[in-house]
Amino acid sequence: MAADTAPHHYIVELTGEPVGVHVAKESKRTGKKIALDSDVAETRRQQLRDEQKQAQTAIEALGGTVIDHTETVSNTLIVTMPDSMAEKVKAIPGVKRVQKARPVKLSLDHALPIHNVP
Repeated sequence: MAADTAPHHYIVELTGEPVGVHVAKESKRTGKKIALDSDVAETRRQQLRDEQKQAQTAIEALGGTVIDHTETVSNTLIVTMPDSMAEKVKAIPGVKRVQKARPVKLSLDHALPIHNVP
């Protein structure tokens, strides 16, 4: 049987600590509360975007498509790629983990009408 070439969604976790973790560590280290919209957080956010851009370039060179990214709670790229590409993406420097995204079904689809929200 041939390798699956149909694109699927994957979550590619990168090694750099996300903004939230960085801010929490800096707050503990300095003894001062640091906000997620502070200069410290924005500097870290920009560092992560630079790292993510490098990973994105490598993923796109392999034939994948980065459709989104996160940096506050997790340092991840959301990627569309064939299953056969997952092992190659794992080998990219800075990649910590590659997981196939699972479909999620909303379970609060009646919450808005119950609370009379238009």
